[in-house]
Amino acid sequence: DYTGFQPIYGGGSGTPEDPYLIYNTEQLNQIGLVESEWDKHFKLTSNIDLSGIEYNIIGYYNGTYEINAPFTGSFDGNGYEISNLTINKDRKHLGLFGYSANATFKNVILREPNIIGTNLGAGALVSYMVRGYIEKCQVFNGFIQGTNSIGGLVGNCSYGQILNCHSHMTEVIGETYIGGLVGYTSDQYDSVTIENCSASGNVTGNSYIGGLVGRAGLFDSNGQIINSYADSQVHGATSAVGGLVGYSKFHILNCYSKGSVTGTTAVGGLVGTAVFSADISDCYSNASVTGEDLVGGLIGSNNTPLHHCYSTGYVEGLTNVGGLVGRHSSTLYYVINCYWD
Repeated sequence: DYTGFQPIYGGGSGTPEDPYLIYNTEQLNQIGLVESEWDKHFKLTSNIDLSGIEYNIIGYYNGTYEINAPFTGSFDGNGYEISNLTINKDRKHLGLFGYSANATFKNVILREPNIIGTNLGAGALVSYMVRGYIEKCQVFNGFIQGTNSIGGLVGNCSYGQILNCHSHMTEVIGETYIGGLVGYTSDQYDSVTIENCSASGNVTGNSYIGGLVGRAGLFDSNGQIINSYADSQVHGATSAVGGLVGYSKFHILNCYSKGSVTGTTAVGGLVGTAVFSADISDCYSNASVTGEDLVGGLIGSNNTPLHHCYSTGYVEGLTNVGGLVGRHSSTLYYVINCYWD
């Protein structure tokens, strides 16, 4: 019980204009102890090494409104590194931040995070983000393993913007909704934008597995991925496996994928399964693609318009195999000015 505990920071008053200053490990780790601090604003002033520290996750969400406590302030990494974040817990939403709502993160660099969980959600920066803003954040050489909604930077993004962010992970491993940058995005009532982002490393799971995003979109197609790429080794045991996105309802514009993609059904160099009316334009893939059914150099199973796209990677499968698309299942949407080699 930390009732009455007053954290001591390196200066500041916790406002947007005068954020609390974080100089050392102790100051960073005490934020997670006091919920009343989770609407404040913070700024790093030096590199932080979390080696050997039992880290106190900031913000939590357990699925019932009565026991949710999000971080709603801002956190500015100021270009400094937070290294060796280590979390191994059987609880929902593991990361530097567990749960955030309307929060802002910028200029955060995470190096060699090691996060292992047996429950829902994990991301090096934030596991579950609702209507947030992330800019110029990076993660390097990390290992993240969990069950569902697992991402190198963000586990689950429900509405918000992720701009100029990069995830270069060693391994991201889970079961469903697994992505090199983001595991799962939802845009039921508001949009999600991922722009000028990239991911690399090994991404492994069962279904909805993507080099950048595992699943992009839940209901509507107002989300978008722009000017982004993945250079990953993507492995899915079953369906919806893609070099960039495993399963997409998003607009995807000016993006590409490299590396390799292996799966069973709906396996694509760029997208495993593309649905709804969101278009995919000015994109390409030169990833090698291997699967059994619905296997395509660009898209495995397609139900969306394609414009000015191409694929040049090796493609191997048994049924519904195509250099560009494994199967184009709708007569409503056209494929315009696309090619494969």
